[in-house]
Parts: sequence; structure tokens; C-alpha cells
Amino acid sequence: MPAYKRAIQLIAILLLLASCGTSVVPPILLESGRLVYPPDSRDANVEGSVLVAYTVNEDGEVSNVRVLSSTPTGVFDEAAIDFVRTWLFQPQKRSGVPEPVENVQSRISFTLEDGEASYLEFIE
Repeated sequence: MPAYKRAIQLIAILLLLASCGTSVVPPILLESGRLVYPPDSRDANVEGSVLVAYTVNEDGEVSNVRVLSSTPTGVFDEAAIDFVRTWLFQPQKRSGVPEPVENVQSRISFTLEDGEASYLEFIE
């Protein structure tokens, strides 16, 4: 076998071995406060949603919460931000070491079901 082919095989094996030790466990939501439906919106039967982005720090706390989009615009933004700030995560871990994750996104849906507020949360 030519030396260059043997070198390519060796490089491929080394790259494969280097990637084996790196495992990433994404952040996991552990705690959440209560979603507060704005009373004026509830009384007017207004529903909507807010897409927020935020950082999950290496200690699992949420920071840098910001609104990416909302419908209707501005109606539920403050309530969604306040809600997301109550969240506590098990932080993301890379090879067992906690690390921050920026630009995590969640959609908070404000819907009225039997007169009660509910929310749908997902991480994109």
C-alpha cells in the first residue's frame, strides 16, 4: 500500500478517535414558575404566542431573554419574558463539563381553555 494511502487511513482513524470522547447532553428544563396571563388580554379573550431566545448559563440559569416575534405584537411579550426568566435548567454538558448555550428558542403560547391560561413550550 502506498505511503500516502496509509497516512490518509491513519488520519481518518485519529479523527474518529478524537470525536468519540466528545458527548453533548443538551439542557434539560428542571423548574418553571407559573405563567401569568395578562388580565386585560384574558378578559378580552385575546390569545397569541411569543417566540423568545435566551441563553442557558453553565449554572442552568436563564439570561439574555429577548423576543424574536410575537402575535399579536407586544401583547404578551412581558409576560413571556417574565415566565422564561423563572426557568432553571440542568445545563448543557460536553464530556461531562457544563457549558453555556446561546440562542435557545422557545415558543410560549397563550391560549384560553376553560377560562385558564396554558402554555406550550418547546426548544428549537
